[in-house]
Amino acid sequence: MATIRKRLGDLLVESGLITTEQLQTTLSDKPHDQKLGDALLQHGFITEQQLIEVLEFQLGIPHVNLFRYPFDPKLFNVVPKPFAKRNLIVPLKADGDRLFVAMSDPMDYITVDDLRLSTGFHIETAIASKDDIMRTISKYYDEESFDELFIEQTPEQREQQDELTDLDSPIVRLVNQLMSSAITQKASDIHFDPQEHQVAIRFRIDGFLKSERFLPKHMQAMISARIKIMANLDITEHRIPQDGRIKTNVDFRPIDLRVSTLPTVFGEKIVMRILDLSSSLNDLTKLGFNKLN
Repeated sequence: MATIRKRLGDLLVESGLITTEQLQTTLSDKPHDQKLGDALLQHGFITEQQLIEVLEFQLGIPHVNLFRYPFDPKLFNVVPKPFAKRNLIVPLKADGDRLFVAMSDPMDYITVDDLRLSTGFHIETAIASKDDIMRTISKYYDEESFDELFIEQTPEQREQQDELTDLDSPIVRLVNQLMSSAITQKASDIHFDPQEHQVAIRFRIDGFLKSERFLPKHMQAMISARIKIMANLDITEHRIPQDGRIKTNVDFRPIDLRVSTLPTVFGEKIVMRILDLSSSLNDLTKLGFNKLN
């Protein structure tokens, strides 16, 4: 962490990325509780990548890519979920009395001091993009416990279950959590890929398929049946492809999912295409028009 606490606005002006006038405009327009970096991004004066590069090269704050980072799950108990979500911060590793964290705004010294006082660690900061941090929080903090699903059940137990439509059942919560996580991570598709001994869950993010998790093979039939029920498909048909549609709401946003099933050697592959209806229409100002156009 930089020992000299420079102001972000001064640093950006010195770097030539913004003018003094742009800084003053942003400071006068932004709400009191909005961070300067967020306000500058909102005005379009800088990009997030420019902000990251300034902090990395001017102050020596390291930039970390959180994709496939080897997180220590125990540290997510050190930094509480509400604090992490409110301040966009995730713990990376602990080394003696030092705690390394990734932040979207490592110059938020108040948050750094609050974390130091609450944890007792000396805080070392790195910078990461907001999307990376939000995806990490969604993946590691928002996971529920589905331990009961990982215990393989007897056919008699499965016959007795009518939990595929029970909103409180583990399989329903698991499917809902996967959809919510994919939407939070801005995925365009969810892939349920059956393999010989497991089921691979993959999200398509920015055009690339990324492995989200792997589930035991015995959960495959329950997941498939639950998704088919949601999409109004025939849960007894496994030999031919089917297509359906799910309409739902996640965090008060209308979401449309197109569901396709395809028989494979190891069972039915399912692909869910995500369409966030709330983001389908852009404001004219976001398309480059001003009030006079």
